[in-house]
Amino acid sequence: MPSNIPKYYKNKGVTAAQWHDWRWQLANNINTAQELCQVANLPKSEAKKLMAIFAKLAEPGLDAVRLTPFLISLIDWKNPTDPIRLQHIPDEAEFKPDRYTINKVWEQPNDFADGANRFIQQKYPDIILLRLASTCNAFCRFCFEKERTLRRSVRTAIGPIQFKKALDAINSKPNVRQILISGGDPMIIPDQLLFHYLGQIVKIPHISTIRLNTRALLHNPFRIDEKFVNTLAKIQTDSWKIKGRERGVSIEIGVHFNHPQELSAEALNAIRQLRRAGIGVYNQTVLLKGINDNVEILADLYRCLRQENVTLHYLSHAMPVPGTDHLRTSITAGQIIMRQLRRKKEFRGQLPYFETSHYTGKQIIPDDFNDNFKLFKAKNGPEIHFLSDITGKIEILPDVN
Repeated sequence: MPSNIPKYYKNKGVTAAQWHDWRWQLANNINTAQELCQVANLPKSEAKKLMAIFAKLAEPGLDAVRLTPFLISLIDWKNPTDPIRLQHIPDEAEFKPDRYTINKVWEQPNDFADGANRFIQQKYPDIILLRLASTCNAFCRFCFEKERTLRRSVRTAIGPIQFKKALDAINSKPNVRQILISGGDPMIIPDQLLFHYLGQIVKIPHISTIRLNTRALLHNPFRIDEKFVNTLAKIQTDSWKIKGRERGVSIEIGVHFNHPQELSAEALNAIRQLRRAGIGVYNQTVLLKGINDNVEILADLYRCLRQENVTLHYLSHAMPVPGTDHLRTSITAGQIIMRQLRRKKEFRGQLPYFETSHYTGKQIIPDDFNDNFKLFKAKNGPEIHFLSDITGKIEILPDVN
């Protein structure tokens, strides 16, 4: 499959075989302003601004930058509002005061079966989340995980001992049906180790679904190669033959696309390989100001995904992560978009839930405010007061104007 290999890499003698190797992409991540400016061939004035921003990010407690060469190749550098650029390239707006930021990590201590290590997380009675990786192919500027790992240096130990504890925890909870594998991004894990993990999980009789959440199809789609797909499909098929199981395990890939421009030919090829092999694919989208807070953009994205038989899982209200005020919409803006999508009538029964994340768990947002979901004008800015279907209590969420 042809790819748009940037001139910078061609001049360095990078071959098509290297470019299409997911390991090469991972090994050649860009994290300095100097190299980014060279690859993107930015004019001196723009490069100077970017250098200054990177210098600020070098201060302790701020966010690192990590970008795959493939991701950079997707950006239209002549367009300052390119949607992929806005999601991944740091901006001066990140340093502005953000009064809506919550001053605590989104996870709570009692969410974790292994205490401070935070490898085994359970917010819901039927789902356990395993963080099998501690980093990603590339870093999204709006990501809430970076507050935990980059700003607060919450490091999770990952190894045989920790995984054995996870298996013991899952085995002890017969009401758990789903295992959600996350990170970081689990797709940075080598095949041999990832398939070993999956092979152990599918042996647990009460597990019916394994979900792998990844953004590799945007950042490094070459990860979804023939060997990976065939092995994943075999694990799913063979799970029906495991002694002691009454049913097989469904393996699903949770992808993350926010804009139609992210659906490159390589990403679509990866989706089609998975679907052809019988692997379910579902998408989660984050609502981002100036990127996809537009009904036509989201409708185009959803049309493309449904055409590929990708399930629309969540439209997520952006979380109040430090330095992301410029990327967050109000709850009201999302409600308006959801109503507009419904009026199109072409996604009947297939639209995603609009949800907001709270440290107690995800909360589905109704199309309109009501007695159980209200908007208040508080002293420090707008707030949402909602009756949580998890705690049964009134909880508070900061909103933006």
